[in-house]
Amino acid sequence: MILLFLGQFGALVGMSQRVLDLSPFTHIPKLPGGDASASPLVWLLTLTAALVVIGLAAFRRRDYIV
Repeated sequence: MILLFLGQFGALVGMSQRVLDLSPFTHIPKLPGGDASASPLVWLLTLTAALVVIGLAAFRRRDYIV
């Protein structure tokens, strides 16, 4: 929800670029017409993989209450 707000209304309400950069959608190249670079996509993929591993580890440690 917050990322949707940042992407759609962040520039309209005058948020700084540093705040707008919190959204992952600002790092993906604007195609067609923009320069395609693999670096932002690799960083996003690495961050996603790390969060999935952390989530799965937390899921394994959950407490079963029956």
